[in-house]
Amino acid sequence: MEFYGEISKSDSKYAVRDRHVEFILKRKEAGSYWPRLLKTTTKQHWLKVDFQKWRDESEEEEEEDTRGLDQMLKDMGGINDTLPNMDDINAEEEEDDSDDDEMPDLEEDKTDEKETSE
Repeated sequence: MEFYGEISKSDSKYAVRDRHVEFILKRKEAGSYWPRLLKTTTKQHWLKVDFQKWRDESEEEEEEDTRGLDQMLKDMGGINDTLPNMDDINAEEEEDDSDDDEMPDLEEDKTDEKETSE
């Protein structure tokens, strides 16, 4: 078999199963995805892809993004990974807020009164 590009033999793995052989192939050079596995464009009837183990470009980008998010969350802690002291947030004089006032009673609908008086 002649692959589309060079494979790193030391990083690649294989396993012989009862009915098939599994390969995990690692490329020598990182970069964009290959358009196909083999150099030839003819279909190999004996070669199949296990799409349950397929890793798409977008999935790798998402995986990298989540690792970046985890690191960012770790970095958000205070000095020596302590959270900032928030005891003094309401220490100053509390201000009255219009939202704290009680709601007035609802007014009756005047159109109902006119209909009943007629």
